[in-house]
Amino acid sequence: MLDYSLHENPLTERKDDFAAQTHSKFPYTKEQFIDLMLQHGTLVTKTDILVVLNNMEETADYIGNAPTGHVESICIGR
Repeated sequence: MLDYSLHENPLTERKDDFAAQTHSKFPYTKEQFIDLMLQHGTLVTKTDILVVLNNMEETADYIGNAPTGHVESICIGR
């Protein structure tokens, strides 16, 4: 089960813009999470998933450290 809470979005100044923060009741390691994904059946390999998740983490770190003006230009959904 995955619980979540809403908080003001730190990437915008709008008071009506919120970001969800997830709270897992059962914390998993990345390896365990990938193994659970693979149990559902997929054509991708464990290595494929690991590459995508690592790239996502690196991109999130980059966004978190980028100048504010640059972050606004790469936000999806604007």
